[in-house]
Amino acid sequence: MFGPIASGGMATVHFGRLLGEGGFGRIVAIKRLREQFAQSEEILRSLIDEARLVSRIQHPNVVGCLDTVQANGEVFVVMEYVAGESLAQLAEIVAAPIPPPIACALVSAMLHGLQAAHEAVSERGEQLCIVHRDVSPQNVLVGRDGHARLLDFGVAKARNRLSSTTEAGLLKGKLAYMSPEQVAGQEVDHRTDIFAAGIVLWELLTGRRLFLGTNEAQTILNVATGPIPKLREAAPLLSSELETVLLRALARNPAQRIQSAREFAQWLERVQPFATPSQIGAWVESIAGTSLRAKAQLVARIEQAQGLPTVDDAAGQTEPKEVSSANVTGPSRSDASRRWPVGLALVGAGAAIATIASLIATSLRNPTAPPQHSASVRELAHGP
Repeated sequence: MFGPIASGGMATVHFGRLLGEGGFGRIVAIKRLREQFAQSEEILRSLIDEARLVSRIQHPNVVGCLDTVQANGEVFVVMEYVAGESLAQLAEIVAAPIPPPIACALVSAMLHGLQAAHEAVSERGEQLCIVHRDVSPQNVLVGRDGHARLLDFGVAKARNRLSSTTEAGLLKGKLAYMSPEQVAGQEVDHRTDIFAAGIVLWELLTGRRLFLGTNEAQTILNVATGPIPKLREAAPLLSSELETVLLRALARNPAQRIQSAREFAQWLERVQPFATPSQIGAWVESIAGTSLRAKAQLVARIEQAQGLPTVDDAAGQTEPKEVSSANVTGPSRSDASRRWPVGLALVGAGAAIATIASLIATSLRNPTAPPQHSASVRELAHGP
């Protein structure tokens, strides 16, 4: 296992090389739990669960899971390596609204990946009912090939998970990208991911955060009851049709939202011309070219490495056969996390949050607009 690509609260993702017969070799990404979590049976089950779920999602807009490896008392998840940057990093570098053809193309790709997750079935053909629950710019990788891919199903909700993904008094995901029903602690379905995707798109198009507050309680209130600024007030040059679609995706009552990720993507295709993958790839290269070239050099070193010291060798341990490693260093984290927070937001249930949850539940029981089954943008806005 090589140096880290990225680091989160519970795990790190490393460069790796998958080796096979006849000189076969492939650069991969390897997810490894931090030492303090590696001995927790519940967390290990959650990691294996994530790999099992992702293996059932076959789609080019989802980062694929290739294998799980057990060695030296640890579990490693071997994933597809994507030469690119996270959408959060790209947005942070740009620090301005992203051109609508690019923003809508990226979110549409993410939505198609979500649709594949929502429709995934088990080996027996049973619906898994996967809900990602952590859709955010941090969990979208944009490759230099111009394609966006969804990742990190670690807190996903699904049938027949080996581990519990919801504990009493805890909210899992990033608060500023949650749906009202999610922060209220209510049962969620695939429509919570649609709301989160709407938040992502609003922020990309405006260059501003939508619900993020000065503290967790304020963020929850913003998600639950805060005003949603009209898109064209924040970005006047955008079309009224795009604003209509986005407002429907951000409907606080799930029954009033666009009802599937695929439908959301199709509406975006109707109201906004998309940038091509080659155009998006050129955009990524223009923004993050230095970082991408540094990663490419690391990949070249890995592929040419012979007898280099490994991460585990440096710690006096034996390197497992399944992963070949060299002691190289990945890119450091930037101050972007201050504006685009990374990791799980875990909020204890208390009196204040209970009050907020009650307020949200009341608002969801009293919708202010009819559900939509639209055939046009006008009908999408006003209902049948």
